[in-house]
Amino acid sequence: MKSLLLTTILLLRFTSIVFSQGTATEEVRYFDVKLAGVNIGEMKATKKKQDTVTYYTLDSKVKFWFFVTVNIEHKTQVLYHNKKLIYSKSTSSSNKGTFTSAIVWNKNKYEVDVNSYNYTNKKPIEKSIQHNAVMLYFEEPKAIKELLLDGFGVMGPVTPDKEGLYHIGVLGNKNSFQYKGGKLTVANMYSKFKNYNVVARGYDD
Repeated sequence: MKSLLLTTILLLRFTSIVFSQGTATEEVRYFDVKLAGVNIGEMKATKKKQDTVTYYTLDSKVKFWFFVTVNIEHKTQVLYHNKKLIYSKSTSSSNKGTFTSAIVWNKNKYEVDVNSYNYTNKKPIEKSIQHNAVMLYFEEPKAIKELLLDGFGVMGPVTPDKEGLYHIGVLGNKNSFQYKGGKLTVANMYSKFKNYNVVARGYDD
């Protein structure tokens, strides 16, 4: 997958150049990460848009006890052009090691290279992607049937529940996202370590 790595690096450089020129709009969302009601970390979601290019980043850092102290740092970078996903790159560092995922559009399909904790995936996705999990931190997934699970390199179904509540299928498990006025208030997230909550700190806009 050397070609995939090289393509990803070139796309990241392209993104940096695009947003260093002209004026881009930026939205930032802050969240607390909680486990059994206890604050164990924080998350920052950023969305930048300029012309036909939209760039998302999701950064989180958590620390909790699970027989030993567990530290996890996670970063996801996503690029869209003309509302089509061009690449998604995720990196997670923890006591178990460093794990990565990369999904990159190449000609007529997405090349996938996921090396996670007890999970690998190199099966390509042979259809265009317009939505991914990071977008959930900025917009309610109305009328969206499925989206990319960035850390797994597969599509997950979106199931609406009561008003403002959506369930995202994650390899037989699920994450739940609750919205109010179109903005995310809390997400209940599945994890191989322990399930946790992501709680919005509040919005200025």
